Amino acid sequence: MVFDLHNDKRSNKNTIRSIWTTYGAKIRPYKNLWHIEDIGNVDIDEIIRLKPFSVGLTWNYKNKVASGCLSRGGLTAYGAGVVRRLTEAGIIIDLAHLNKQSFWDVVKIVPPPLFCSHTGFGSHPRCLDDKQIQAIVDSGGLIGLTPVESFVPDFNTQLNYFVERWGARNIGYASDEPYGYTVHPPEYMDDNARRFINDTKSYRS
Repeated sequence: MVFDLHNDKRSNKNTIRSIWTTYGAKIRPYKNLWHIEDIGNVDIDEIIRLKPFSVGLTWNYKNKVASGCLSRGGLTAYGAGVVRRLTEAGIIIDLAHLNKQSFWDVVKIVPPPLFCSHTGFGSHPRCLDDKQIQAIVDSGGLIGLTPVESFVPDFNTQLNYFVERWGARNIGYASDEPYGYTVHPPEYMDDNARRFINDTKSYRS
């Protein structure tokens, strides 16, 4: 279960508390298997107390923690402290949505394995390049490939690109609801892609 907070401008604990009040009954059966995206306006102590599985530092733009893929800059001094605190608390840092400078700033801090929940491969700002992919694979980490057509126009091609170079051990399917395909693979996907999706649990539900 993913909570995307990039449109929420509140700067106190109410954001997380309202999520827990509304969705707590749904979250509890999954223990800590839930994720928060964009923590620029969220109380870090509250995140640590509730301990989600993973946290995305920002969305596509810059906040006080880091810079997203459509902005300039890197991990801020405040953000570096946040990353260290969350990591020490056992919360995984999600590398999705970060620009390259923020990506590499985070990689210098967090221990392996690295995690990128939903992305594509190529030159689009929202995608990972080969160097970033290699870093995640070398760490023993995991990448979720998502069928969002704005930056993954051909899911088959990107899936095959990855598997031919790095194998299938470090890749999974990420639906990115509501932007991707959340129930059935689209018609254009080939048989290999369909089997891959049907055999892989989505990271975003």
